[in-house]
Amino acid sequence: MSQFQPAAATIFASDFNGGEALTVGAITSLEIRNKTDTAVDRSHPSGDRIRTLQGQVPEIILKTKSVKTWLSLTGITGYPIASGGYVALWAIDSQTGEVLRYMIEKALIVADELTLTKAGEFELTVRIHPLTGNSTATPIYVSISDEPVPQPVISDEEYWNAACRVGGVPLQGFESFSIDFGAELTDKYAAAGNVWPDSLAVRAVHPKITLALYAPDELQTDGDLFPVTGSQATHANTKLQLFRARKADRDPVHIAITVNGMITVPIIFKGKPLTEEDDEGATFTLQIDALPDDAGNDPLEIDLAAVYDPLAE
Repeated sequence: MSQFQPAAATIFASDFNGGEALTVGAITSLEIRNKTDTAVDRSHPSGDRIRTLQGQVPEIILKTKSVKTWLSLTGITGYPIASGGYVALWAIDSQTGEVLRYMIEKALIVADELTLTKAGEFELTVRIHPLTGNSTATPIYVSISDEPVPQPVISDEEYWNAACRVGGVPLQGFESFSIDFGAELTDKYAAAGNVWPDSLAVRAVHPKITLALYAPDELQTDGDLFPVTGSQATHANTKLQLFRARKADRDPVHIAITVNGMITVPIIFKGKPLTEEDDEGATFTLQIDALPDDAGNDPLEIDLAAVYDPLAE
């Protein structure tokens, strides 16, 4: 029985990484989907025993610890692969060493969600939407490769939970942390005479940040902390930080994300009596619905080469 597992992804685009192909590792999950749309051919004498293929919509869901590399490609508005570029996804059989390659030469790549795992590490979910380049091309070309998987150049981008500021208030001790980048896509349509989608774009982004913390006493109806009636996040008073593992505070390798938007409190208190098996205290949850500010800045401003800010602690 074969035992294939995801191995790496190779990205090539003329305006990315100096125009050189970059192989990225640290893939924690890979799923390649293909949604099909069929219809009964009622014009055929056999009636409903004949079906025709109306369309196929492939989608790739890739989860990775290589947060910086993928965000440097997609930003918050996505990145189109075209004009000689490609993404190659590699899988390897751990028993035989056989290599599968999934080649995509046209696609829209978007950052979907950034989450903090139970192990305290950040994981980025990327969605790749393969597209056909002409009326006959298959968006994903699958082959058994005669070459070994390229050695990943990027394989150690591990980021940890770190102190943050929200609405000017320093925060630590997250039970959960997620950024839904909220990419709203145009509809996928196939060109005439084709079953594959040939165009796609990001229409808008509606980022939403959800933070659950072990400090329900940070909430109050009136005062300097988080009012349950909501408050304002700005790029000046709200900074989320991801600490690059095994690096110093002063090294410009950390990630800082400033946010503009509305802070609300969807969960004021969530807890249960403590036991020896479950000794985690109660939490409360903050939500930030990010919006562009009056100066025209993006809802999220992401610095991928930041120095860690100790003042947030």
